[in-house]
Formats: sequence, C-alpha cells, structure tokens
Amino acid sequence: MEQARVQYAAAYRVRHFEAQEAAWRHVTRLAEYVSAARTQVESSSAIPSSVCGLS
Repeated sequence: MEQARVQYAAAYRVRHFEAQEAAWRHVTRLAEYVSAARTQVESSSAIPSSVCGLS
C-alpha cells in the first residue's frame, strides 16, 4: 500500500510539473505575440498614435 502511495505522489508531481511547463510555454507565446503586435502598431503609420493610445 505504501508503494502505491509513493508511486501516486511521484506521478502527481510529474503531472503537476508538466502542467506548469505547458502554462509557462503558453504565456511565453502570448507575450511574444503581444510584443510583436505592439511593435507592429507602433511602427505602423496607418493608425494615428492618438487613436491607439500611444501618444
């Protein structure tokens, strides 16, 4: 019974770590996307900066 608890705890830690890694990768991709979008908006002359709140 004790061995089953140890195995379950180890499996739980692995799943938890994998979920944290997936969340970190997702947030990293979102941050890169937002950064690229911000750069595009800031460098675009099609949208006045006063309209998009950059002034």
